[in-house]
Amino acid sequence: MGLLASAAAVMLVGCAKRGRLRYRITVEVETPGGLKTGSSVMETRQQGPQPLVPWELGSGGGGGVIGEAVAVDLGGGRVIFALLSGPEGRSIYAMVPRALNYPELTPPLSRQFKPHEWQDAFDEATDAEPLAVLRREDYPMLVTFGDLNNPKSVEAVNPDAIGVRRITMQVTDDPVTTGIEKRLRWLDHLDQYLANPSNPFTGSLPEAINGLRSQLNDR
Repeated sequence: MGLLASAAAVMLVGCAKRGRLRYRITVEVETPGGLKTGSSVMETRQQGPQPLVPWELGSGGGGGVIGEAVAVDLGGGRVIFALLSGPEGRSIYAMVPRALNYPELTPPLSRQFKPHEWQDAFDEATDAEPLAVLRREDYPMLVTFGDLNNPKSVEAVNPDAIGVRRITMQVTDDPVTTGIEKRLRWLDHLDQYLANPSNPFTGSLPEAINGLRSQLNDR
């Protein structure tokens, strides 16, 4: 029994990274002042035999996404954020396996992967580090804040209206991006911000706020 337990422990340690994929989302925006870009490295994780769940940031089986929204500084105090979710609330968690199956992926993977084959797809993509130009239906939701110091001022942004050139996903082994709270100083103490009776903001936050950052307990 002791030998079996030791062997199992070694296997678990060896597979600790299996079922994880790290990637950089980059947003390119054409502006009168030239091309503006921003990027953020995220990591999708899934543990267990079930297929990827499309409607949650932190799904069942110990999976989900860690990372934070892409920030693109357009100048003049305006910053665009590409969230960890789509316009319909779908998580970037579901976009990743779809993008890995794009025929136009560069370089393409060896075959089309089915939803329950996520581990094999992630392993192959980790080695190949492909680049995907996201299709419009897979774009994350874009938002901005009229006042970066006021979470209530969040509003959705149309990619065409601001001149989004393209959004890419590049598999990478770079560290997950952190530091969004330096731009949005209320993000780390949002509960206290809302509870403060002297604060003029008393309404409920738009759902978009939930897509600014995601952290899993096993990080």
